[in-house]
Amino acid sequence: MKNVKYGKCVRCGKTYEATPDLTNCQCGGILDIVYDYDYIKSVLTKEKLARRENRSMWRYRELLPVEEPDYGPEINRRNRKIVAVTEIVLTVLVTAIFIAQLVTGEMFLWRLF
Repeated sequence: MKNVKYGKCVRCGKTYEATPDLTNCQCGGILDIVYDYDYIKSVLTKEKLARRENRSMWRYRELLPVEEPDYGPEINRRNRKIVAVTEIVLTVLVTAIFIAQLVTGEMFLWRLF
């Protein structure tokens, strides 16, 4: 995590090396993330941020305490496919219910509940 300097316990002040799975101190306090703002400033600009099409949280990945491998855009593509398939399935289901209502002359939808 190049964008994080260290984690600092809010209770006792002890510092820890920045690792993704470390969230608590030995004393039980939580760790406050201390960012390396000079590094973030060198890799993230207003122009770069404005050009990003991804509008999820991964747009701000340099500001998140996560490891380097960036799975954000890939996850976003998968989500779009899932949403598209879900929309198709719902359209087919609603169409089938509508046809069933036309054929039987009954309100088929109310029988589902």
